[in-house]
Amino acid sequence: MPKPALTYLTRRGNVYWFRMAVPSDLVERLGRREVKASLGTSSLAAARQRCQHLGSAVLQFIARIRSMPELSQETIKRLARDISSSNYVRRKILRTGFPRTLT
Repeated sequence: MPKPALTYLTRRGNVYWFRMAVPSDLVERLGRREVKASLGTSSLAAARQRCQHLGSAVLQFIARIRSMPELSQETIKRLARDISSSNYVRRKILRTGFPRTLT
């Protein structure tokens, strides 16, 4: 799995955000063009670390969706909610904090 680029890191005001374009072949299945989430910090160092961990989780999710073409859009949405609210991603981020929702 490739290491997520820090190009997914943006800043709005004083807070850093994670923002990744959904691959064009998955836009229809995922029902959105991008994934974005507040990283909940104004610290660049913390934001970089959180961005890499969250990016890894999102890339794994995308790979999973691609490997299961039979999944319905509703199932994909449920999986995305489960991943964003579960310990799966929280464990990856460890002590750096975690954005509350992926939008």
